[in-house]
Amino acid sequence: INISQPSFSGTDVFGYTSFLAYSTIPNITFYYEFHLKFQLLNHHSALQDNLIFFTGQKGQGLNGDDFLVLGLCDGRVVYSYNLGSGTATIISKPLDLTLNIHVIHLGRYLQKGWLKVDDQKNKTITSPGRLVGLNVFSQFYLGGYHEYTPELLPKGSRFKNGFQGCIFDVQVRTNMNQEFKSPGTPEGHPNSGRSVGQCKASPCSLIKCRNGGKCMESGSTV
Repeated sequence: INISQPSFSGTDVFGYTSFLAYSTIPNITFYYEFHLKFQLLNHHSALQDNLIFFTGQKGQGLNGDDFLVLGLCDGRVVYSYNLGSGTATIISKPLDLTLNIHVIHLGRYLQKGWLKVDDQKNKTITSPGRLVGLNVFSQFYLGGYHEYTPELLPKGSRFKNGFQGCIFDVQVRTNMNQEFKSPGTPEGHPNSGRSVGQCKASPCSLIKCRNGGKCMESGSTV
């Protein structure tokens, strides 16, 4: 399947998530801006605790680790970042579940962050403490984590489940005068992934089972 709009299946029975991992986003320290769109698998998937994207000091497991994370919790978009001196979090109003596609704009300059979801009003926040730079070492994870357990990630960034649905048109810039680009090196190309499909396309449509067999889609497997 040619994947242009990734589809994520969430977290499977073994606790593994479907995900795409892109190279670390360069020059993200003092300024970044993201645009992206997503489509929920169903309304129930908006009401859980699902990761949209993450980058940070992955695997350190210590308070104060720098990170940037976006997810869904109880039908709202949650955007958090930690510059090393405390976590700043913006929570949107409940999503309008009659919309087929949701649009997110978010950003940060030094300590000040902002989030705009669909037609909701722009929300802003200022991170605590004195630190103004985001120092991340991990890849940019979309839709889920590579790790089995979110507990390995910095405190405050641990969404329990992977995303369920499609995430697409992800664009980022790290300078106000830059054009937006897709993550990855080369641009738009992930380094790795697990159990990712194409939005609105079923792998089973490519398979003809014989002898009475039936193709069934499942989540990620080891």
